Amino acid sequence: MIQVHPIFQTPVFVVELEGLTDELGLAEYIAKMCRETPGTFGAGEVVQSRYNLNQDPKLAPLCEQVFQTVHSLMRDVYRYKPGYDIEITGMWGNEQKPGCVFNAHIHYNNVFSGVFFLNSCEGFPPITFWRPVESTLSPMTTQFNVFNQGSSRFEAKKDTLMLFPSWLRHSVPINQTNTPRLGVSFNVMLRGEFYNTMM
Repeated sequence: MIQVHPIFQTPVFVVELEGLTDELGLAEYIAKMCRETPGTFGAGEVVQSRYNLNQDPKLAPLCEQVFQTVHSLMRDVYRYKPGYDIEITGMWGNEQKPGCVFNAHIHYNNVFSGVFFLNSCEGFPPITFWRPVESTLSPMTTQFNVFNQGSSRFEAKKDTLMLFPSWLRHSVPINQTNTPRLGVSFNVMLRGEFYNTMM
């Protein structure tokens, strides 16, 4: 009899914050921020705002939700020692225009990263997470499961807050709709003692 032990699980955390986008007027505000601070990322005309929106009072309620969620993850999931200070090191708006993609990337020098989706549209591309490279050989499979799948996708749903380890590679396929896909992305660092350093 073969025993199967799933080890080294990679969590992706999803929190529904129903009504927050409309309550704060974030979709219009982030679209405006992206127009005022143009920059491109990935392919085409993916536009990003300035990177310090965590200092903007309008986004304070979203930042508070991020702090609360990270605190819960540290205490209830990861079981980290108490005493870490939670710092949002960057927060920025994204406008993925039709025909554009976010190439695969990771977020260096942070513990958590995340996104808050500001709008929904049938056909919006999902955020795709990629399995870390384990081997150069990938045998063909008859059915995907948690042990052999190379990627996992999550729908871009309005008012959804998603957090994940910053080292987890992710991308967004081409936006094939006629609607810009809006979101707020962020990075989170924990300040305190680590096994191998002080941050």
